[in-house]
Amino acid sequence: MAHKHSQEEFNELVTAFFQGRMSRRRFIRRATQLGLSAALISRILPASLAAGGDFLESSPVAPNESPITRERVEYLQSKPYKDTKINVMVIRSAVGDCVEYHAPRWEEETGAFVTLTKVPIETLHQEIFADLKGKGQYDVYQTAAWFYGDFFTADKPA
Repeated sequence: MAHKHSQEEFNELVTAFFQGRMSRRRFIRRATQLGLSAALISRILPASLAAGGDFLESSPVAPNESPITRERVEYLQSKPYKDTKINVMVIRSAVGDCVEYHAPRWEEETGAFVTLTKVPIETLHQEIFADLKGKGQYDVYQTAAWFYGDFFTADKPA
């Protein structure tokens, strides 16, 4: 997006499209004029088509986030994970701090409880695989991308 004020134009464009104030054809034309790639546009369109006209600009409790369906808002308001506890292993770094920062809001929105364990990056791989082979006390791991191949146990990924 090479134009000055492109971020504001992009936000207005996407909002107008999701709210049904702009046709799909006009959205694609305008998005390409802003310099958006076909790959990015193709990621935006299916989500809007799947939801039909049921999109809200954002969640009422998270006005700075992306569009969401009314159905999803209602589901989250029902506290679907009430009294559920999840144990999360995160990297002891700014990346893990982000999970810690957002956990209270997620707890409030879902009714669940989050327990975080921060692990140094130097021992993260060993800690994850020790847990996978042992007690299995964690429900979620914040892993490093270069570990992904180690999660396959077969000769070929399924």
